[in-house]
Amino acid sequence: MFPLKPLCDEPRQVILDTDIGPDCDDAGALAILSLFSRKLGFKIAALINCTSNPWGNGTAEAIMRVCGVTGVPQGRFMRHSFLADSQVYNRQVATDYSPDCISGRLKVEDSLELYRRTLLAAPDKGVTVITIGQMNAIGELFEKEPGLCGRKIASVVSMAGSMNEAVQEYNVKCHVDGAKAFFDGAEKLGIPVVLLPFETGADVMTGFAPDDGGRDPIRDAYRIYTGGAMRRNSWDLTAVHYAVLGENGFYRTSAPGKLTVLSGGEVRLVPCEGGNVSFADKTVPHDVLERELDGLIAESCL
Repeated sequence: MFPLKPLCDEPRQVILDTDIGPDCDDAGALAILSLFSRKLGFKIAALINCTSNPWGNGTAEAIMRVCGVTGVPQGRFMRHSFLADSQVYNRQVATDYSPDCISGRLKVEDSLELYRRTLLAAPDKGVTVITIGQMNAIGELFEKEPGLCGRKIASVVSMAGSMNEAVQEYNVKCHVDGAKAFFDGAEKLGIPVVLLPFETGADVMTGFAPDDGGRDPIRDAYRIYTGGAMRRNSWDLTAVHYAVLGENGFYRTSAPGKLTVLSGGEVRLVPCEGGNVSFADKTVPHDVLERELDGLIAESCL
């Protein structure tokens, strides 16, 4: 089961579940996923905005388009309002770069319905889900459609949790019920899950040079979020990087175990034979991974 077969070796369809807007590393992660999709030929079958903020979908459309990827179906969490005000940069980026979002031509479905439709159309065990946001949308999917998840999802790679059991990592603590629903469901179904925890990308600072004067939706997301510093921690980028390339000399996958989500959002991984969850930590100095990811970001938006 572990380490997972990466997308470069087994080009499954990908569903990206992102909270694009509260932090700019989602923009960098989507850029390099788009680059890999073009270069390696795997399909981004759907993009799920796990927040209720519509500007995130416009930002995602603009980033994918500038990276050469178009026509990706998009969903948004519509069951009730969740992080609807998450617009640190996405309202401005969508306004500047996504005419379809501004005009209302950008079609966005309910997140659960798009998950269902995408999985139904996919081959059995033909989908890798990458989550780089909260787990409200994927938790709802695992609650409502466990059979479909078990048939269609080969693996999940998530930026979530911490190897320090005292840390309440943001993506988990913001929707603990969704995280519990997802992890409990994945365990029952035997779906392997690899977590890129807080520590893996925390000291890996990537993006652009502060004096970079280029204008595009990726650069503007970093510029607005960082106040011009143009560098940000690479939490979400490591999840995409690992999902596509695997360990590849950059990461080590831990022994699998059973994961428990505590009430405050802390996670506890207890190693056990037959466990379905592993952590992936980097095996190289932070500056080595910074150069790797910086190069991919730069290549994505040429």
